[in-house]
Amino acid sequence: MKIKLKTKAKATWSRMDREAVRAAAYFAAELYGLPSYGTVIIKLCVHAGEDGSAVNLDDETFMVFLTHQNIKEVLITLFHEMWHVRQYIYEDLSLEGTTSMFRKQEYDVDMGNCDFDTYWNLPWEVAAREAGDAMWEIYTNA
Repeated sequence: MKIKLKTKAKATWSRMDREAVRAAAYFAAELYGLPSYGTVIIKLCVHAGEDGSAVNLDDETFMVFLTHQNIKEVLITLFHEMWHVRQYIYEDLSLEGTTSMFRKQEYDVDMGNCDFDTYWNLPWEVAAREAGDAMWEIYTNA
């Protein structure tokens, strides 16, 4: 999978942090089994509204937004968001409108207006948190 890194705040994101994000993104793409076709665009922001997010732009293009924080938290968030890319590709994740789909099951949840507890316990979020934490352990021991 092709990784494109775009930095909105180069003064905030050091060259070392940008390179760490790039290397970790390729590492995750390989271990998560992401296909060789397609592109993940990673936008490094001062503040993205939350720690990070992943958006499916089309069948082969995905956007990951990351908020600047300490590099450990950035990479755990990156691994979490890259897991969402995997979910978009392999597990039918769709977060459009007031209905979300995951693993061919419909969820009546508006991602833009749900409360924190609902969001925290959605099955794709639970899986992404687990994957992000597990990948951090693998990455730091590689």
